[in-house]
Amino acid sequence: MRNRMIVRTALACALVLSPLGTTVATANHTSAHTQVIFYHPYPTFVGDFHFGNADCTGTTCTVNVALSGSDRSKFNRFCGRDFSITIPAGQPSVINHYCDGANGWRIGVDVWLLEDVHSAPVTVFVVPVRP
Repeated sequence: MRNRMIVRTALACALVLSPLGTTVATANHTSAHTQVIFYHPYPTFVGDFHFGNADCTGTTCTVNVALSGSDRSKFNRFCGRDFSITIPAGQPSVINHYCDGANGWRIGVDVWLLEDVHSAPVTVFVVPVRP
């Protein structure tokens, strides 16, 4: 009986104290931003620069970017419908990520965080939406 009580007490202490010894990923940013640029053929710009931003304070964010129907279709085809960019820990941005498509199309995607300090990677999902 006494041994069981000692084991229970030890387990309870371990459960209470275990969070104190773990490393917690920190994130100190207020928003995520993205820019989408279409090239055809690269490096010739086609159309406008498309920007999006969203509140973001964690390690995963979603930013909507308004794109016309044909641009949305190209983005989904060349970059994928579940497109994301992961910003490495301690870095403020990923610039010049490219999605290459057919017939000389290239889409440039940049993402950055505002007021950035983070000890863990931050994944930003870029979602094309109707304007």
